Amino acid sequence: MSEELWDQAEQLASRPYEITIEGDTLSDGQIVYLARNPKLPGCKSQGDTIDEAKSNLAEARVDYIHALLDEGLPIPEPMQIVFMSDLPQVSPTEDKVVAIPLLGDDVESFVFRAVTG
Repeated sequence: MSEELWDQAEQLASRPYEITIEGDTLSDGQIVYLARNPKLPGCKSQGDTIDEAKSNLAEARVDYIHALLDEGLPIPEPMQIVFMSDLPQVSPTEDKVVAIPLLGDDVESFVFRAVTG
């Protein structure tokens, strides 16, 4: 049963969960990246690079979901992906575009959002 639970956790963890990654500077000046899944409270990781933080988060997500399965708790659903072709048509005057800066002037304000998978 345990192997089946791990397989199920890996399958569920591979769904497109939103991740956030923030840059942070340690007291010695080293830059690290903190990654988390907002839909999975407490599921966090860090790394010396963005790729390392994402990879560590992928492993943490499997462990997190395995623990929920083991305790019989519900698994939060990942974000819903909507393709532009699925959106209702609107007239050009109704279209609104909002630009949000994803990279600040310094590493401390660096934040971006991505979809895992």
